[in-house]
Amino acid sequence: MMARAAAASTGSMDLAFDPSQLSICVTIQSVDDLDATDVAPPVPVRRIRSSLSAGEESASLASNERGVDVDVNMNYCKDVSDAVRDAVREAVRDARLEGYPEGATVTAQGHIRYLTPTKFTSRGTKYASITSSASLRDDTIGRSATLPTVMTTCGLPAGRRSGPPSRPRLIACVSVLQGDLVWFDPGVGHVLPGEVMEYHRPAQVLTVQAVIAGKPQVFTLTSLAGVRRRQDLGQHGVEDMIQLSDLNEASLLWNLKIRYDRELIYTYTGSILVAVNPYKMFDIYGLDMVKKYEGQILGTLPPHLFAIGSSAYAHLSKEGERQNQVVVISGESGSGKTESTKLVMQYLAAVNKSPSNLITEQILEASPLLESFGNAKTVRNDNSSRFGKYLEVHFKEGVIIGAKVTEYLLEKSRIVTQAQDERNYHVFYEMLTGLTAEQKQKYGLLTPEKYFYLNQGGNCEIDGKYDSEDFQSLLSAMQVLGFTMDEQDNIFRILASVLHLGNVYFHRKQLKHGTEGVEIGSDAEIRWTGHLLQLNVDGIKRALTTKTTEARNERLLTPLSIDQALDARDAFAKALYSALFSWLVQRINSIVFKVGFSREPCNSL
Repeated sequence: MMARAAAASTGSMDLAFDPSQLSICVTIQSVDDLDATDVAPPVPVRRIRSSLSAGEESASLASNERGVDVDVNMNYCKDVSDAVRDAVREAVRDARLEGYPEGATVTAQGHIRYLTPTKFTSRGTKYASITSSASLRDDTIGRSATLPTVMTTCGLPAGRRSGPPSRPRLIACVSVLQGDLVWFDPGVGHVLPGEVMEYHRPAQVLTVQAVIAGKPQVFTLTSLAGVRRRQDLGQHGVEDMIQLSDLNEASLLWNLKIRYDRELIYTYTGSILVAVNPYKMFDIYGLDMVKKYEGQILGTLPPHLFAIGSSAYAHLSKEGERQNQVVVISGESGSGKTESTKLVMQYLAAVNKSPSNLITEQILEASPLLESFGNAKTVRNDNSSRFGKYLEVHFKEGVIIGAKVTEYLLEKSRIVTQAQDERNYHVFYEMLTGLTAEQKQKYGLLTPEKYFYLNQGGNCEIDGKYDSEDFQSLLSAMQVLGFTMDEQDNIFRILASVLHLGNVYFHRKQLKHGTEGVEIGSDAEIRWTGHLLQLNVDGIKRALTTKTTEARNERLLTPLSIDQALDARDAFAKALYSALFSWLVQRINSIVFKVGFSREPCNSL
């Protein structure tokens, strides 16, 4: 790539810089589905270079005959004027050429002409020309001048051709200058952001510096195939990623990291809010922030969850334009979906126009109750939701009048088995640490380490989580939601019976006629289970050690093996807990769901 300056007053040609210092890397490749009549092989990386002297250059421009040599080489650009640097960057940014540049000619009028082969018959290749012009104001020489610039496919629109168009396409076009910010592939499986430090022209080696874990590291690249320019995002990144001109996965992630490092955990992508979980609480959710975002149009203030809540509430409550709204919160385990849901609900509860806060408080208290029974510690997340939840909040003229919870796919296997460093559902540990000694004696309970369904993960505690305090929050939520003392007692009875079942074990037993069966070796646990569930103990024993089949009005009891008996025990425990969880959701809905709301003029979120 080259640039030249024409003196406006005399018509003579003067070079604005040494053309050998400037080059452009262009990679062109054919699409996968080439027809037999298309241009064939892909083209390697090429560099456009001219070795013409100033006199020869002037002559070639005047005569319109001199072509531009194409060398197969790597590219690098350094030590050029600011005007040319800006021109190159703009051209690279706006590159749109489709075609197969075979050669280029600079005309006296400042046009750049390419001959583009288009094979549209079996008899040979036809050539059609593509022309364009490039100019800029070169303030470095103190006057306005036209610089006919050989851009080599950068910024040149495709010209009209005869016959079917060829389908090779431009896939990369990179201008690299010393000090430029680039993406590069160091061979670690992903690209890194770096800065061009130096180019060793004889060896054609590029030196790039990147900061990794806070420390600068220098990489030496012998190929520019994985190098591309990147946008300078500044110290705080961009608030809305649709503003990125360098739109690719690496740029999006880098922008999120820049903002996250400065404790800016929210970023827009249009009307979508991206939240990066900091695993700690920030003081950005108080009443002052609620008032700040209330009534504001999305995008007028910095990214925040309250902005999403404000936008949804505005469409729900605006007179004459009330519309149902949906907020979808998605992400991987540990990404903060549960906390984000609670914060959106916190905002809606704060701005809703209800004269009474009881229904709003009940809706808010449903979240910690469901968390206790439906969340657990996993390897990736200390408070992972192990069920799906669909929450509807019903509004009438901007006032919350009710809600409805629908639960999906509770993880039942967690009730009976957990992986290393994981826990069962929170409520078990909260109950065992929060109940009084008298209450624990009532349900026959000990410490969490004593129960097989709780100790498989190896650690019954979570750093920073206080189960006894959370148990008090659970009791408070039940009280706000209107759970009676009998209902609470039945809940704890079922939870305790699940733990007792988990400690039931079996022995092999020789039966009549040489058959083998099992017998229960932990009679105390079975008696506690029967007592808590108010079931016949012998009936429980029979259900866990035999299988009943009916044939021709006759009931047959078949003894189970030890593995089958353990499976029966676990199935019983899972059925108990699953039924309890479903009942809890129905009980919550009976309190916060207003029957007949669908016949009233209201909206839902």
